[in-house]
Amino acid sequence: MTVIASAALWVIPEWIGRGVGRLLLSDAIAVCRARGIAQMELEADPNALGFYLRMGGVVIGERISEWNRPVPLVRLDLPSDTLS
Repeated sequence: MTVIASAALWVIPEWIGRGVGRLLLSDAIAVCRARGIAQMELEADPNALGFYLRMGGVVIGERISEWNRPVPLVRLDLPSDTLS
């Protein structure tokens, strides 16, 4: 099984809650699926954790971020029927 660690996905505050994050994440998931990737792991900003959980993510641990603070490590399983 192939797992990918995602790059940064940020939405500027004025656009939060307007579906932009869902569109960005859905596009990233589509690219992963097209490449046969079954899981995505990412470091979630604590303020965005609820978003990733609503999108089907599961907290699998914690890491120290590049800003030297603990952040949740989230896994998204990418079966072909999620986020359609």
